[in-house]
Amino acid sequence: MGTMRLNDIVAEIVGDVIAGRAINKDTAELYHELVPFNAELAQRMSDPAVRILSATDAGDLLPRIARDRNHFECRMCPYATVDDLPGLELQEIAQLPVELLAILQRDVEERIKRDKAAKARLDGALTVRCATRAAEERQAAGTDTGTIRFDDGDFTVVADLPKRVDWDQDRLAAMVERIRAAGDDPAQYVDIAFKVPERKYVAWPDAIRAGFEPARTVRPGTLKIEIVPQGGDQ
Repeated sequence: MGTMRLNDIVAEIVGDVIAGRAINKDTAELYHELVPFNAELAQRMSDPAVRILSATDAGDLLPRIARDRNHFECRMCPYATVDDLPGLELQEIAQLPVELLAILQRDVEERIKRDKAAKARLDGALTVRCATRAAEERQAAGTDTGTIRFDDGDFTVVADLPKRVDWDQDRLAAMVERIRAAGDDPAQYVDIAFKVPERKYVAWPDAIRAGFEPARTVRPGTLKIEIVPQGGDQ
């Protein structure tokens, strides 16, 4: 029947019942119901409010339910935040209202962008702080790449510079032909893979496509779902 205000409970006790009332905020319709009065429960429910008001008057800051002043949590409503998602079952999340799912999807994307930007800034700052020292340590060790360690205060900095190797494809192709011409098997020396860009495949004549068709397997990718307002995907 809605939440009965404390002053309603105090003012409208009739015998062992309470005349509770609620208002429909959409239609302004009033609803009345007689509810059994439980003095012990009423006192227990009102005591925390008294403690909060007393602490406020005394200037004491009581423990907060959250650090974010906009935090809202209701166990009676189908409501969830991004932070709640790891603790919910997939079926529970799937049953949330579509409007809330759209909000959660947007909030997750915004958080990912924000976290990526924060990581990029932090990584850049660590490079500014450590790159020169790492280069000096690596030079002293006589290596251009790899992992080196050095102390910074009470911590150990682990700086890893991976090795990246690029091969000239034209020269490799020429070497493969030379190996094959010499009667040797190029597969003993190099890994060979063939790829056909899809845009080229669909542009081929039917006769050529028919020859390649047995070697072609089409697999579905990962399903991606986006929730947008009606008309928002136009």
